[in-house]
Amino acid sequence: VLPLHLVRSSSSCPFRRARCAKQALRPLTRHAMPKKQTSWVTAADVARRAGVSRSAVSRAFSPTASIAPETRERVMEAARSLGYQVNLIAREMIMQRSSMVGVVTAGFENPLRAKLLAQIIAAVGRHKLTPIVVNAEDPVQIQQSLDMLLSYRIGGIIMTSASPPLGLARQYLEGE
Repeated sequence: VLPLHLVRSSSSCPFRRARCAKQALRPLTRHAMPKKQTSWVTAADVARRAGVSRSAVSRAFSPTASIAPETRERVMEAARSLGYQVNLIAREMIMQRSSMVGVVTAGFENPLRAKLLAQIIAAVGRHKLTPIVVNAEDPVQIQQSLDMLLSYRIGGIIMTSASPPLGLARQYLEGE
């Protein structure tokens, strides 16, 4: 999916029809969604639908939190009907921990590397972590990839190619 600012509007289409070939092929983004779903459903939306407070919604999605079973069920039903998904990135920011792990690799076309990558992703998933896989074909890409991963405040990095630049390794270790 392209970043929102890269999606072209239908006015840039040379065919001058409402259903342009370009428009049909572009990726689905928040701006390209059907009118009914122009924004994400929030916990506040669920709270309004269930007739509870915003904090009750948060407690309903936390297995160890104290909440009445009937309130939890009302919140869960409202969430299902609205299509609500917990924003894990926001939750991780509040909890100040990350379940994201960077996997830096190169040579995706190599069958051995692809098999290794599949095993790494499976292992990371078994630990309830989310892998962010980045391609690092050259030293400049490795530097950029590590910078990007660090900006996500990831929980760790698995390098299958080269070694990280010493300065970035120190930056990551000092940031813990």
